Amino acid sequence: MDDVYESLPNFSVLCDEDNDRVMIPSIFRGVMSDMSGSAHVYRGLDTSQHWGVFVTEVEENVNMVTYIENGWKVFVTDNDIQFDDELVIYYGFSGKFNCRVIRGGVDITVVEENMNNENDHGDTIVVDDNNLIELETRKQRTKQRLGRMIFQSRKVAFGVTLTSTYIEHGNMNVPVKFARENFVGLAETNRVTLTYKIKRWDADLHIVKGDTRGELKIVLATLKRIRPMMRQMKLKPCHGIFFAYDLNTPDLFEVRFVKDG
Repeated sequence: MDDVYESLPNFSVLCDEDNDRVMIPSIFRGVMSDMSGSAHVYRGLDTSQHWGVFVTEVEENVNMVTYIENGWKVFVTDNDIQFDDELVIYYGFSGKFNCRVIRGGVDITVVEENMNNENDHGDTIVVDDNNLIELETRKQRTKQRLGRMIFQSRKVAFGVTLTSTYIEHGNMNVPVKFARENFVGLAETNRVTLTYKIKRWDADLHIVKGDTRGELKIVLATLKRIRPMMRQMKLKPCHGIFFAYDLNTPDLFEVRFVKDG
């Protein structure tokens, strides 16, 4: 990751069907004490073009919630951001947001930011069209296998295809639809356990709720502190994690891994 990015506070969200605005997680709002009103969003580090947005703080069910809106949908449309793309939003202070776009584990923000990567031995490899096609193919195979596992599961379940950002930060987003159907009664922060055979890892499940067309719903659910599991299982972008969940034991997830996608 670019050193400029590393120095900026950030949060990540998945692009949802309702892309009129994006909620800023409450745990992130503390770094934005200088921000309200009009702001600008940039795609990556490119300063040649920006999109005007508005940062709004509103009261919802006694809690204050902050959104980036009034221009956010234009930014999403103009940049061809698609449903389920991961957006990593960095706050550069003074009303400036830089947004990276991750699709299928690949950073597609701009070509210049994604031309070179390193393999497991530290050797530089060039990411060309063939590499991108291969990564997309691996992603689709992983998603297909996860889909079969979910269909065959006796418990409610969901699958996540890993992105480079998930691995870098040791966090991952839970599909919003699954969270809305199964996490309704959970608190904002929950200590959970991930299990695989005899292995166990502690993690945190953070839930953010916001107003969605006049109704309070979960807008973001994130599993955090999962880097130890990723490292121990040697997970990489385009690998998949299957999560089985039992409403009777809401602090426990059974996990399995897809590595040959």
